Amino acid sequence: METLHEGSSERRFDRDEKTGTVTLAVLDDSGEVRDLDHGLASASIGHEIRTIHPDDPLSARGETHWSDFMSRNALSLRAEIRSPIYSDAKNFYLEARIEAYEGNNLVFERGFKEKISRNRV
Repeated sequence: METLHEGSSERRFDRDEKTGTVTLAVLDDSGEVRDLDHGLASASIGHEIRTIHPDDPLSARGETHWSDFMSRNALSLRAEIRSPIYSDAKNFYLEARIEAYEGNNLVFERGFKEKISRNRV
């Protein structure tokens, strides 16, 4: 394996002094490596944001965005995955979307939104 760039990880915690909302932001970069036997290079970068107001548990929200990359010679592939989650007093709300690219051309996309009853949870 050849390391093309080193990975990194960052965690940031913020509090909005005006609203009181607390945010945890996470950035995970796996770095990029190439397999010298067959030449496939791969990398992955994730951004995650979690927010909540300490006085309102129902304000909790999570958003995740992952980007995965693969390339070899002239072939370049990328997948973008986004997934917000949140709730209210009666339901959980889940969303997800995936987009696949060859070069800069979108070749596949799919998404869903789901509402799930809390049933006293």
